[in-house]
Amino acid sequence: HRALGPAQFFRQHDRPQSRSDIPGIAGLIVMLCSTSVAIVLALGGGPKWSTLEVAIYQAIRFDFDIAAGVILAFMQISICLLLVLGFAGMRREFSFQTTQFRAVPRPASEHPVARLIDIIVILLTGFFLLSPLLAVLLKSLTPTLLKVVQEPAFISALYSSLLISLSAALLALLISLPVAFLYKNLQQARAYRWSTLLELGNTLILVVPPLTLGMGLFLVL
Repeated sequence: HRALGPAQFFRQHDRPQSRSDIPGIAGLIVMLCSTSVAIVLALGGGPKWSTLEVAIYQAIRFDFDIAAGVILAFMQISICLLLVLGFAGMRREFSFQTTQFRAVPRPASEHPVARLIDIIVILLTGFFLLSPLLAVLLKSLTPTLLKVVQEPAFISALYSSLLISLSAALLALLISLPVAFLYKNLQQARAYRWSTLLELGNTLILVVPPLTLGMGLFLVL
C-alpha cells in the first residue's frame, strides 16, 4: 500500500487519538492561566490587571474582608467548575491499551521537508522559552550576586524553600501514586466512567483557589 502523506496520517491516526486529550489539556491551560498570579505580575500588577485570585488575596491580605474573599472564592470555584465539567463533557472515551507497547510507524516523518519543519519548530520553541531565562541569567551575573547569596536572609529563604517544596513534593507523590495506579486499572478494565470521575477529582486543586484553602485553614486554626 502507498504510504500516507502527513495530512492523511494526521487525519487517520493523530486526530482520532488526540481528540480525547485536547479538551482536558485546553481546560488545564485555561484554569492555570485564569488563576495564575504570575500573569498579573508580568502585566504590571495592580487593580487594572487583577484576576479573581489576586482580588481574593487583596480582599484578605490588605482589607481583611473575609466576606468579600468568600464571595470572590465562590465565584472562581463556580467558573472553574463549569469549565471542568464543560471540557470533561467534550472528551471521548479512549483506551490506552490500543497504543500501549506498540510501535506506530510514521513514514511521512522521514521526508526531508517534514524533518526540516520539525527542526524549525523545535528551534523556535526553544528560543521562545529559553531566551527570557538566558536574559535574566546574563543580567544577574554581576559582583552583587555573590554578596546576595551570602546574606543570611537569602540562606534562610533558600532553606525554607527547599524544606517546603521537598516536603510538599513527597506528600504529593505519596498521595498521587495510588491514584495513578487506580486510574490505570480503571482504564484497563474499560471503566471509563469511573476513571473520568477520578480524573475530575484530581482537578479540584485547580477549581478551589489555594488562597481560599489558606483562608479556610486560617479560620479553622
